Amino acid sequence: MAASKDLAHHHVDSFMLSCKYKLRPLSSAADFRGTMPEGVLTGSFPGWKGAFQENGAGWVFARGAIESAHKEASRLGVRFCTGEANGRVVRLLYKSASTDVIGAETADGQQHLADQTILCAGANSDQLFDFERQLRPTAWTLAHIQMTPEERDLWKNLPVLFN
Repeated sequence: MAASKDLAHHHVDSFMLSCKYKLRPLSSAADFRGTMPEGVLTGSFPGWKGAFQENGAGWVFARGAIESAHKEASRLGVRFCTGEANGRVVRLLYKSASTDVIGAETADGQQHLADQTILCAGANSDQLFDFERQLRPTAWTLAHIQMTPEERDLWKNLPVLFN
């Protein structure tokens, strides 16, 4: 877990205090690089703060996690709009003369107003904001390869996904 903004730092700190597992604080580039074999992580990590869990961490079944979150959100009264017309946001709605988001308009022309708007656009974020070509959507490809004993020694303790 890592973050580079003050509010996110607060969330990292809160998580570290509440976590039942032992976490190693990460606050420097050397700390972050120390979580991987030498040469795996590069960069200066300016302003980054994080935590590394050496034991008890693992893989998450993403679909199951999303389905569980959907079920709980629905139980709590969240209303979901899905489909090409009803679920595709074409623009965000702003309070006049402000940058405060007050809702979203979908492809069917419906305006959905809300006290709080949570944007989960992922790779489609560039359709709502000008990222000046800094957004690069990618996908993970999984392959099985035969490794040499030396390669196994280098990579054996790395997380399932990183970087």
